[in-house]
Amino acid sequence: MPRQLFPAALAAALYLAFAPRLAAYEEPSFDCDKAASSVEITICSDSGLAVLDRRMAQLYSRARQSPYVDRGELLADQRRWWRLRESQCGRSRRAVECLVDMYQARIDELRDMVD
Repeated sequence: MPRQLFPAALAAALYLAFAPRLAAYEEPSFDCDKAASSVEITICSDSGLAVLDRRMAQLYSRARQSPYVDRGELLADQRRWWRLRESQCGRSRRAVECLVDMYQARIDELRDMVD
């Protein structure tokens, strides 16, 4: 293989090796085929929001498993957050920015619970 083709071949091989994992990570924690609300559709169409949604879901799962967290209170709090997310960001002209702010705040709250 000529030297000038080696970097391109290496880059292609690395992309093929890691692309499936990257694509899977950019999916939100829910099935986008069943997205019903404008917020869910927005999350499914934005890879950054999908990453935030998956991170929040991972932290929520860890919080549920913590012996120091009341599961009933955690579930009620999460449901309140979902309703707030829908009502505040679903009608916003700046839905992406609204969702980023809400997800970052919720991720911080959940991180505090599990740390």
